[in-house]
Amino acid sequence: MIWKYKNYRGVKIFYSFEEMKTFIRLLEKNRIKYRIHAGYGLEGLRGKISREHWDLDLLSLKKYEKKLEKIIEEEGYEIHKHRNLLKIMRNRIKIIDIGLLVKEGDKYVSYGAIAETRFPSKLFKPQKGHIGNFKFNIASNELLKLWGSTSKYINDRKLIKNLEVDTKLYKKIRRKLYA
Repeated sequence: MIWKYKNYRGVKIFYSFEEMKTFIRLLEKNRIKYRIHAGYGLEGLRGKISREHWDLDLLSLKKYEKKLEKIIEEEGYEIHKHRNLLKIMRNRIKIIDIGLLVKEGDKYVSYGAIAETRFPSKLFKPQKGHIGNFKFNIASNELLKLWGSTSKYINDRKLIKNLEVDTKLYKKIRRKLYA
């Protein structure tokens, strides 16, 4: 079962680990560079699922936009574009956010659902995370620390407290919340 529904009025819908694995395999089969961040990115550091997740958040490069759109539509998902953010939906419910990174000099710019983030391109370096024996690409520790610092979950904030980061690179990250 992919979806778990709770209290219809509050519409709490959770994105399953199995659906995440299926989507990641699709990206890897099509040789699309990606990095998982936010909730599932932090789970990749932990090596296990610590809570339920609303969606899957990932970063990819703008150059993969057309390829992403094609494979996503072939899989039966709906796509809504907002700036350089692909909101992937099924049954009119958002389940995946793909931030398409735009290169500006030696930085990438991510236009997410709640903020614009500018960071040194070095921070898109590959890093492997895992949940059980399933391995996948996660964002750098610096980006995971940034996104984890705004998490409403105490366990996420505890996890990033002692996370090793390159302080110089971390200080170069700029984030502007949308009003």
